[in-house]
Amino acid sequence: MRERHRRAKPRLILDKVHRTKKDATAWIKAFISGIIFFLVSTFVGVIAFNYVALPVWVGRYEEIAVPDVCGKKLEEAKQIMADYGLKIRVNAQKFSNVPEGIVVSQHPLPTRRVKKGREIALCVSRGQEKIKVPWVQGLELSQAEELIKSQGLSVKEVIYEYSEEISNDEVIRTDPPADTPILYNVGVIIYVSQGLTDFRVPDLMWKTLSEAQAEANRMGLNLETQYVADPSPNGVVIAQHPLPGTPTKSGEKLKVIIGVAR
Repeated sequence: MRERHRRAKPRLILDKVHRTKKDATAWIKAFISGIIFFLVSTFVGVIAFNYVALPVWVGRYEEIAVPDVCGKKLEEAKQIMADYGLKIRVNAQKFSNVPEGIVVSQHPLPTRRVKKGREIALCVSRGQEKIKVPWVQGLELSQAEELIKSQGLSVKEVIYEYSEEISNDEVIRTDPPADTPILYNVGVIIYVSQGLTDFRVPDLMWKTLSEAQAEANRMGLNLETQYVADPSPNGVVIAQHPLPGTPTKSGEKLKVIIGVAR
């Protein structure tokens, strides 16, 4: 019994030594794996920091000079700003002599240093402002000219022509026509009536003076009046010269005699 016990004791010692060596080997392997993991993680971290995080962090605070995009088309200006890492915002549009869609100003100004990602405000041209030609048909020439000029436009020329519809010295039409949008530097041509041509004297007998005057104006005749005492209805035409139906033309005289009750 004792002999068997003596033999078992060395085996236990050997097993214990063997387990100790096995545990040491496992610990060493784990230690080495930990070092390798640490080194690999550190390497990956350094690479990520240098090539990802650092450029982003530095780029965020990097300052650059603002490029000059005045005189450029809006799309071209947008691309230029993007190439510099900047954004754009169209904060205004105004009429100008610069063609439509061209950048006329920017803020911040060119060469100013700003951080990447900054938004640059642009003002873009709407082209030259156009004004609609006002409606002046039927107005007297002086009234038509005043109205056209009040809109910021100019009268280029006045042309007289005969008309069967528009009274003498009244506007027939304009060129460009009414309501047409035109530039400030484009003048308006006004066509004015000279009354009728190659027509016959109207019959003004027994018309009131105001009626006779309106008819004469419509035909472009210069009405002359003379008053005489007459028992006829007060204030009407009792005679005229030339007589009704006589050939005449615009600008000729037409004399009427108005009866006045005693």
